[in-house]
Amino acid sequence: MKAKENLFSKNSYDTQLEEILDNKKISDEARGLILNGLYKIDIAYKDYAKIKSDVKMKNEIITEIIEIVKNDCDTIELFDPKDTKNKFSVDKDNKKIKVLPNEILLFQALYYIDSSKYKNIKNLFNKVMMNVVAKGNAINGAEIIRDFNGWSWNNGLDNNLSIYYNLIFQDLHMLVGCKTLNVLLKTDNFRENLIGHLQGMYGEKKASEIINRIDICCMIIYMRTSVNNQKECLRYLKRQQKHLNMLENKSEYISRITLKNNKNMQVIGKIDNILKNRNLLEKRYLNPEVKEKFKMLDLYKEHLIRIQRQKSREIDRNANLINPFEYVKRKKSVKTEIDLLNKIVKVYKDKNAIESSLIELQRSTISCFYKKIEVYDLKRELINLVYEMRYYNFLPINKEKRIKDTKELDVDLNYIKKKLVSKLYYNKILDVFSKDYDKNYFILKHIFDTKTINITKLDVKMHYENKKLFLEYYDENVLEKKLNISFNNDDLIELTKRTDRKLKMFI
Repeated sequence: MKAKENLFSKNSYDTQLEEILDNKKISDEARGLILNGLYKIDIAYKDYAKIKSDVKMKNEIITEIIEIVKNDCDTIELFDPKDTKNKFSVDKDNKKIKVLPNEILLFQALYYIDSSKYKNIKNLFNKVMMNVVAKGNAINGAEIIRDFNGWSWNNGLDNNLSIYYNLIFQDLHMLVGCKTLNVLLKTDNFRENLIGHLQGMYGEKKASEIINRIDICCMIIYMRTSVNNQKECLRYLKRQQKHLNMLENKSEYISRITLKNNKNMQVIGKIDNILKNRNLLEKRYLNPEVKEKFKMLDLYKEHLIRIQRQKSREIDRNANLINPFEYVKRKKSVKTEIDLLNKIVKVYKDKNAIESSLIELQRSTISCFYKKIEVYDLKRELINLVYEMRYYNFLPINKEKRIKDTKELDVDLNYIKKKLVSKLYYNKILDVFSKDYDKNYFILKHIFDTKTINITKLDVKMHYENKKLFLEYYDENVLEKKLNISFNNDDLIELTKRTDRKLKMFI
């Protein structure tokens, strides 16, 4: 989009959207909510991109929303707030959204209707992770109009469940990056593809640790959400235990697979005979039940070819299952799932289970941040890391606490922040205020705690009195925060800057 082009100018995004909406069952009020949301994106994007750093381009976000409305949503109905407690509901099959008259909730619903259908995923761990990540993606999609308004930045999530979904999603965002995560979300096997990317970035051992902790978080949240989810998990556990018992008896397992393949080969052979013999094909088609189901002979023929291909794929898959390497791999995978589910079943009812598992996941996420500090050297890259860590710092872990307020993470966070601060002043990006490493870090670490939009404009003013160093932090000419630290005369000698004057923190 050209720099001079205004979002709502002639022939711009609003015109494209209006043309699409004319063919949809969407009321004027709902149209107004979508257009108002796009307007808010235009206003808030500059601060959003500055604060979060690793985000999509503005025109990419707007185009994405328009494409979702165009391809995935035919009907939007607005709830009357007096008639329901639901915020929104999504019917992906019928491309229908019901939502309260609120653009934030509407955008959340639009991103959710665009997510992959996860109900038919057979592996429970894949299904549950996709369930949680899809909801986190929807919450993340509405973030720009929920938390940014062109003047301030605040996290507006109002319930713990939304906070959990969002935190797991933002962990993934931090681990693999915005671009990669968006690509993964559009794949059929999200979890398996995610594992591959994590292994490539952090190694097999670290990737296994991260996935294990994400699985635990997602499964506990899923089981705590409803009784039906609990029953589903317990049924899956029983099936996997039965499957493991079958795998333990290797000869019986191979016999079962071989028998299935023999039956599939027989089906393929029969279909092959039918397709080669026109008279036999027509005779089969004359069966009343077949003729009622398939209105034309060619349609019946295509159906038989599809079955043949499906059986052929099953043969290949089954042959792979009895391959010695794949057999050992499958057995190990099933046992790992059983052990993990048994562990989760024991703890999921504990009121602290979700938060404890989320804290363990944060430890893994924070430790991976170290690699970025090692790899990045350019000034722009390192400053973006400050923004990324600052954004992460302010993510809520529940309704009462943010990441930076979580005592269990103090050691992990301080270690990473010190490493980043050290690299910043060794690369002459941050100024040095004291020769004492710890005192200097105390002065500089405010860059991770400020809610100033542009961190690089921060100033600090130091004042020494009665064995204390008083610190005043300014966003240009506006006093943002006051701090103090115990300081003796020896510490004062270690200062490299004059007191009682405002000083730039970034060089």
